[in-house]
Amino acid sequence: MPKRTIGIFYGVSVLIEIVGIFIFSTSSADYITALQNGVEDGVILAQRGITIGIVVIVVGAIPGLVAWLGALINHSQAQQWIWFIPMFFFSGIMLLVHLIAGPQPLKKGQAPYSPGLS
Repeated sequence: MPKRTIGIFYGVSVLIEIVGIFIFSTSSADYITALQNGVEDGVILAQRGITIGIVVIVVGAIPGLVAWLGALINHSQAQQWIWFIPMFFFSGIMLLVHLIAGPQPLKKGQAPYSPGLS
């Protein structure tokens, strides 16, 4: 998967998750306010908002997962284990580091680099 495509998927994921977190947090605040004021209809609406926020966050994680898997596949095909291991364990931050300073993926038909062989 090209690095640009990984970046697009990652950016879309971050934006969707920010929207989901915003919906979740505002609905949570409304829920607390409605509970304190004893407004039953407000509690029900806030619970729906919280549920919608959680669903949006989960949906936003899907493009992030696709970007992460694409980067992992690129590193494994290129046998770049120095990048693969941290990407596997620290996915979110390492994906951002990969997009900024990571190696380019191999082109079709290009063999991975083998040190010591000429």
